[in-house]
Amino acid sequence: DHNMLVVSNLRPSTYYRLEVQVITTGGEGPATVKTFQTPDILPVTQHRPRLRQHHAHHQKPTVERH
Repeated sequence: DHNMLVVSNLRPSTYYRLEVQVITTGGEGPATVKTFQTPDILPVTQHRPRLRQHHAHHQKPTVERH
């Protein structure tokens, strides 16, 4: 009943072969094979989240009292 699979801790720049097969009390289904390569590791500078820019219309006006 699921159509998504998450596999953690894969090595970068590595080829993997994934085989999935349904096995139930009624029997076994055909195996599906998927071969893929994980991407390279990105430099550290690309891992940093982008800072949100504040726009003037989102800020409260500043009131100065003398």
